[in-house]
Amino acid sequence: MTTIAIISAGTRTPSQSSALAGCFADRLQGSASSPQPHLIELRTLATSILLATLTGESDTGLRNALQCLQQADAMIMVTPLHNGSYSGLFKMFVDPIEPDAIRSKPVLLAASGGTTRASLALDGPVRSLFGCLRALVAPTVVLATPADWAGPGTPGPELGDRIARASDEIAALIGGLTP
Repeated sequence: MTTIAIISAGTRTPSQSSALAGCFADRLQGSASSPQPHLIELRTLATSILLATLTGESDTGLRNALQCLQQADAMIMVTPLHNGSYSGLFKMFVDPIEPDAIRSKPVLLAASGGTTRASLALDGPVRSLFGCLRALVAPTVVLATPADWAGPGTPGPELGDRIARASDEIAALIGGLTP
């Protein structure tokens, strides 16, 4: 079975990043040929991530999350954007990933931000981060701003179209699967 790890670095409840990650999970759950999404909320691992950053030792929950990411056929990485870049929690989670662990692995980049001006962060710092890790970044990135939502957790038409296009691209990158 093909799997996609969906990582959400949203820290609030509710969180735009978590809602966006959930939209990808919903889009990918469908037919038997669809990739199986595994959603990981980093806010539930925040203490573990901080302790691992300080001590270099990971607990079971963090090790399982990193293992899920490394064993998945593809990744969808969703971060809130702060000051033109990814969040600190997102970066601390990504830091211990060995480049060879995700070399050539397809990754779809997505983020939540306050305005469309934040879109440059996806094609700048976030794309560069995964380029350094030698991942295969999907062409379409998805930014969700507050104006993109039709209601809580419900994407508006344009955001829904971007989610569908990006989901189709990541499925194609892992072998022509249709979400």
